[in-house]
Amino acid sequence: EAEAAGEDGEAAEEPAEEEDEDADEEEGEEAPAEEEEEEAPPIYVQAWSHLDYKEPIDKARTDVNRPVSGPYKPKSYDQASKTMVIEINPEFKGNHEGQVAQIPTLIFKYADSTTAIDQFKTGAIDLLQGQSSGTEINAGLDLVEEDPERYDYATYPRSGYGKLQFVADLYPTKDVEVRQAIAHLLDRNEFARAFTGGFGGVVNGPYGEGQWYYMKTKAELDGVLNNYPYDPEEAKTLLDSAGWNLDENGGEYSGEGLRYKENPETGELMPLVINWFSTENNPVSEQLVISLQENPDVAAAGMEIIQDTGDFTTLLNWMYRDGSQGEQFAVPHYHMFNLGSGLPATYLPTTEFTTDPDMLAAGYNTNFLVDEELYEAASTLGLVDPSDEEEFLQRYVKYITIWNKLLPDLPLYSNEYHDFFNAKLVDYEIDDLIGIDIALLYASLDE
Repeated sequence: EAEAAGEDGEAAEEPAEEEDEDADEEEGEEAPAEEEEEEAPPIYVQAWSHLDYKEPIDKARTDVNRPVSGPYKPKSYDQASKTMVIEINPEFKGNHEGQVAQIPTLIFKYADSTTAIDQFKTGAIDLLQGQSSGTEINAGLDLVEEDPERYDYATYPRSGYGKLQFVADLYPTKDVEVRQAIAHLLDRNEFARAFTGGFGGVVNGPYGEGQWYYMKTKAELDGVLNNYPYDPEEAKTLLDSAGWNLDENGGEYSGEGLRYKENPETGELMPLVINWFSTENNPVSEQLVISLQENPDVAAAGMEIIQDTGDFTTLLNWMYRDGSQGEQFAVPHYHMFNLGSGLPATYLPTTEFTTDPDMLAAGYNTNFLVDEELYEAASTLGLVDPSDEEEFLQRYVKYITIWNKLLPDLPLYSNEYHDFFNAKLVDYEIDDLIGIDIALLYASLDE
């Protein structure tokens, strides 16, 4: 019998065995022998609703008594202040080099970007990791310059990029020409300068200068990639070529007001309106409002961008079309999101541009860009003999070149991260691929 658990997590009661009125044989009469069938092992099924698993997962995630195997173990967690205290794990015997932690206790806490530098200055925080905006970095550098005996910093290029992520199965951004037109309507060089304060620059694909793939192929890629310069006239040409050349009545577009196009799937007129979701209190979003949404050249090109804001969880629900979090999220509505991508040392986009309908529905391809050439290049990038670096880099250039043409994302910048810390922290060496966990394992305190 299969034992199932209902949504309340309790086992369902098994039905009572029915009695057969003819089952008993008359006394003294031998029943015919029947071959015994081997009883199949039971199958246990656990049925959950999202309400069932949310509470136990949240509890387990913040449980300080769970077993650990790393250099530190949890000591306490305070949900209200979002503060986690960890201490040295005495059972940890060292990493592959025998390195063990040397700082007895570490306290991780949430710090709002508007107050983080002030908390660092007053000593409430000893380490600010991954500072990325020009405002944050310049404020930290000012402190180091004022008191180098008390403050220090490390800097390293990002293995990733900030971006506008497009949705490619929903008009207008279903047309690659619209995605390219948006690229030409944003002065990305000025945007990157304004946001990073000069501590970063523009990239033209899914990479950053902290990624070795790119650094090995930078000269070749710089020669073949489209850098989508600021060019409102080219944006208009692209929109015309994609059929966005009608007015609201279906007549020829005069150059004034919104552009329209006849939907090739339904025959209905569609306005060139881009629905954009961004997170609130986000300096990148604020800069995009100035540089893109309110840019007069966007309106002059016949395009309108409508911004909605919310928290990051809501953004992800819309991006993944996660109907389990609300029916509205399952219905495509937004054409672009702004966020960032961090790329690991072994970045391989094997399923990132899958064309499989089931994997699309499961959220593997959040651009919803179905293109066989891109999928082939992405999914086979890593299918190379590990010793054949030349072949791998050739495939990487091919993948980036196709990606750059189709523009699933519009890269905005790749910045140079800065970590600011109390000078008593010594031997703190980090880059974007090492990570803070390894950096702190090798660091110590000079009291």
